[in-house]
Amino acid sequence: MKIITNKMAVALTIAAAVLAAGCGGGGRSADRSNQNGGNTGMPVTAPPWYPPALDQRVRTTAVFDHVTYYLPALESWYLYDATAGYTWISAIGSTPGLSASMTNPFSKVGVMIIPTKNYQNPGTVDFYIDGQPVKTLDLSSPTPFPEYKENFVSYFEISSGLPETPHTVTMVITSGTVAFDGWRMEYKNQVYHIDCGDANTLESDTIEAATQVRDGLEAYAGHAGAFPDPVDFTELFSYMDNYYDIFDDYPKNPFTKDPMRNSSVYSAGDYDYVYGSETEYTLSAYGGTGTLITFTEDSVETNILQMSLSAPMNHFATTSAFIVFEGETAYNGSGDWGGPNLSICCGMNGKVSFPATGSFSIPIRLKEGENQIRLTLADPFGQKVSLLRVISLDTTAPDIILIDPFPPVGEVGEQIINVYDSSTIVKAYVEPFSTATLNGDPMTVDSTGVFQIEMALAPGANVITIVAADRFNNTNTKSWTIMSHQ
Repeated sequence: MKIITNKMAVALTIAAAVLAAGCGGGGRSADRSNQNGGNTGMPVTAPPWYPPALDQRVRTTAVFDHVTYYLPALESWYLYDATAGYTWISAIGSTPGLSASMTNPFSKVGVMIIPTKNYQNPGTVDFYIDGQPVKTLDLSSPTPFPEYKENFVSYFEISSGLPETPHTVTMVITSGTVAFDGWRMEYKNQVYHIDCGDANTLESDTIEAATQVRDGLEAYAGHAGAFPDPVDFTELFSYMDNYYDIFDDYPKNPFTKDPMRNSSVYSAGDYDYVYGSETEYTLSAYGGTGTLITFTEDSVETNILQMSLSAPMNHFATTSAFIVFEGETAYNGSGDWGGPNLSICCGMNGKVSFPATGSFSIPIRLKEGENQIRLTLADPFGQKVSLLRVISLDTTAPDIILIDPFPPVGEVGEQIINVYDSSTIVKAYVEPFSTATLNGDPMTVDSTGVFQIEMALAPGANVITIVAADRFNNTNTKSWTIMSHQ
């Protein structure tokens, strides 16, 4: 982040003081007691404006923009990590006319103000809702507003009783220095905290969106037989657009709308897809409240939940009705509320769920054909990660469909095909990856399961017999009579 020179001294002073004070707002109440334990030894209790502890620990799946907009230039603000253990962004500004805005549906909205004892020259700000002035806050007064506390970030209510439709709240600096720790809003009787990141997301949003991209990459690998090489994403885009319905034309970050790319630099919600080989990849996404989620084909990891699979391999085909899923789970969250659960779905078992205890070994009964088996590790607060396995059970004979010559006529079982020449093209579909013979002669089957050959015909009846066998030697045989009218 670019830092304006004349902001440096005051910013560093505030950052150091706030770290000592334990401000940040992004952690859960049970965790906040540890955020500054190594810094000052000060006792930490929940600020009075926080909701009850259990409510703080709930992760919402509501769909909001979760974005703080900075004008006239983001670089004119100083954004910093306000906690010792979490990526929770706070913002400091000291130039008249600087503004920060947020647009979301809410009935009540306010800001978390960092105590003025932590910096010099506390300033004055004006607040607007949907462009209309609503309040002015003078931070230089001995008590800037009722319930203001010197030892914690304090909640300043900007407006309440609003219709629960999208509104834009704006804070404009008129003088001095202002430091705030994000927005607090209420919507449908739920309290939401939006930090000061320039494009930030909640953990659940980041994980769910990254999981959707991962599922698209996995589906493409099943279709193409390999993970996409980012040197040329053309085929991936076409597949996603036509078959998987995730991306319209180019994989994009759903929060910033930037294209998915190879990059070693994260901003909130950005995807980092790294192609290792046809069978290896890494997909990462970074969320504004401290979630870094990382996928490989065999593992998924956040700062709280980790899960890996050692068996079975992905995109695996078998004739066995059962397959065993083996792997490991880990949990770094608070133990006060119990550990996570692991669920596996579906196959023929439906959904199976049980407490995650480290290693696991679970047999799953497969249904015929393709089975998309999803393993989901979830904690009591709605935080969850998942892995996907595509397993095929193949115990049926491959299809055989005659494409040319055409059409067959007559009673079923006694159909003939009329040809008015001494030869014909025989073209048939047998199933991808199968072998086939025509009257005992081996055929060359393409990747779509089709073969064709020109065949000489004797006058009158010509019987053709096609035998197809799949990779597990499931076989099928069909015969037709071609009547040659030479």
